[in-house]
Amino acid sequence: ATSADELASLLDYPRAFWAEPPAALVEKGDSSFERQPKSMTNWLLGELHPFAPPEDCPPVDAAAAAWLFSVAIAGADATTRRRILVSQLHTSANRLGLTNQEEIYLTRILVRAFAALLASSAREDLEAQLAARAALVPRAGLEDLLRPAFVDSFSEPLRVTRCVASPPD
Repeated sequence: ATSADELASLLDYPRAFWAEPPAALVEKGDSSFERQPKSMTNWLLGELHPFAPPEDCPPVDAAAAAWLFSVAIAGADATTRRRILVSQLHTSANRLGLTNQEEIYLTRILVRAFAALLASSAREDLEAQLAARAALVPRAGLEDLLRPAFVDSFSEPLRVTRCVASPPD
């Protein structure tokens, strides 16, 4: 996501499949969030923090691959970009074995936690992180991850060197 608004929209991705998710699942998500709003909001903030701009090349992991994927589709129009990202989120949930009902329930908790973050002083920091990350230019692309991932699948973690250039002038 390139902004807090885009991230908020993506967190509510089940609405792309169900215009009105079942009310009982939404209520269950709301109830779960309301029992522990501070801990759920802090957990989400902790998960978002690693997406700050890397100071040096981290080992290639899911977060780095997701960032490279985001960069690869950055030039797409907003509708296409959203369609791709929503599809990726739903596919990831399926690979984790989540049912559609579990997706709705869990994303409702995420939506509530993110709304609480946006209403707090953390919004400015989050926006700055997203903007800084969007300005970075990777020196490696998605295609650079594939061959080493298959060739070295049983060796040490792959490290991408020179992965980030300075933002263009």
